[in-house]
Order: sequence, then structure tokens, then C-alpha cells
Amino acid sequence: SYGGGLNNCDGPISNCTILYNNAIVDGDGLSACDGQITNCIIWDNGDHSFFNSSEPTYSCFPGGGGNGNIDVDPLFVDPTGDYRLLVGSLCIDAGDSSVVTAATDLDGNPRVMGAAVDMGAYETIALPSIETRVRVFPRELNTTSGGRYVIARMELPDGISTDDIENDSLTLNIGDTIIESVRQRAIGSRGRQYVFAFFNCSEVIAQAVGKDSLYITIAGKLVTGQCIYGEDTITIVKSKGPGRRPARNGRGDRASRGRK
Repeated sequence: SYGGGLNNCDGPISNCTILYNNAIVDGDGLSACDGQITNCIIWDNGDHSFFNSSEPTYSCFPGGGGNGNIDVDPLFVDPTGDYRLLVGSLCIDAGDSSVVTAATDLDGNPRVMGAAVDMGAYETIALPSIETRVRVFPRELNTTSGGRYVIARMELPDGISTDDIENDSLTLNIGDTIIESVRQRAIGSRGRQYVFAFFNCSEVIAQAVGKDSLYITIAGKLVTGQCIYGEDTITIVKSKGPGRRPARNGRGDRASRGRK
């Protein structure tokens, strides 16, 4: 009736994923566990994660704070059954490597694989980013343009389909500035697959002040968590401002101001 996940544990508890447990009395996650609790993910365990137990360190749990603890969604690959961590999870590289005694994780993959051990039972294997071809339109951007969008076309490499791109994940990056897409559209043409992303023109123009060109990176995310990106450069056209052109006469010649 006590400790839905673990009860009456005196030894150290390290790199465990403890979730979706309930107890009849107290301690939906852990009860009467007074050993060191480190590098654990203790999530969605009823209303009370702990009862009469040690305070965790370097762990993820509701109310976590201090001593390396965090209180944030762990970002599981599939919360209904796959408890590996998605790329971007704050549990990655967030543990205390000094207490790790096992050479491998639950999958048999080496620990540690990053700057520090991951929280939870699985060590995340970093997937390489995928570079592909990108084209940004218009090729010449007028700073006084009344255009509504800057459009990026990303060509997907072989083996990757439009279904593999996470919805609305494409961003336009200029230096440290990240511009979110207004919408995305997938198109297949001549055996190739493309994703078009639309960005507010005014947000891009704001980054063009004092520049002759913009070096742009278009980046997105696959459903696997991998990054896909491409780079392009567009030219900035500085408007010379409105000016009067001499009127033409009926013959198409320039009309003179006086008579000869």
C-alpha cells in the first residue's frame, strides 16, 4: 500500500525512470527510501512523488529545484511506452557523472556519452544533423518592400519524406536571431520533395539594416529529433527613394521643359 514505484529501499537509487505509479496510502513514486537518489526521472506518480524518503539530487521530478534538480517535462520519445529522451530534453547531460557505476544504460549503450550523464534509465545517442539544399526568395530583398512573405524552399534528401518533418518546425536564422515560420507547405515535384516555409517579410527586413546581404540558415526538426538545415544568401537592395521621371510626350520621347 506504500510506495507505488519503490518501497523501503535503503541502498542508492541511480539513473532510474520511475513513473505512472500510485499507492493506496502514501508515496506514489517512492516510500521509505532513505538511500541516495541521483540522476533519476520521477514523473507522473499520482499526487505525492515521495513519502519519508531522501531528497533526490540531479533528478527530474515535480517540484524539483536546487541540488541539480529540475521540474520540467522530460520529453520522452513516446510517453505511452518509449521512455528514451527526445533531443532537446533538459534531462540530457544534466546528471551527476561522479556517481555512475554502470558502464552501460538499459539499452546497453555506453554511459557517459555527452558532457555529463543523462537523467533516467537511457543515455541519449546524439544523431548527426542533416544538411540539404535551401533556396530563399526573393533573391533580392528591397528594404522598402511591401511584400508579405520571405519564402524558403527546402529540398529533402533521398530517404526523407515530407512526413518526416515535424509540423511548423522550420525557422529562419540570421546570426542569433530566430524567426518562426508563419506556415509550412509540402510539395512533391518531378520525383523530388520540398517543404516551403513562409516568414514575415518585415521581420527579415529588420535584420537587413546597414547590410548588403543576409546569410540565412533554414533549420527544422525531423520526427526522430534530428536537425535538418540548409544555408543561403540573399542580396539587400537599398531603395533610393521616390524620384520624378520626366514625362513622355505622345511620341514616347522625353518632354522638354522649354521650346528650342
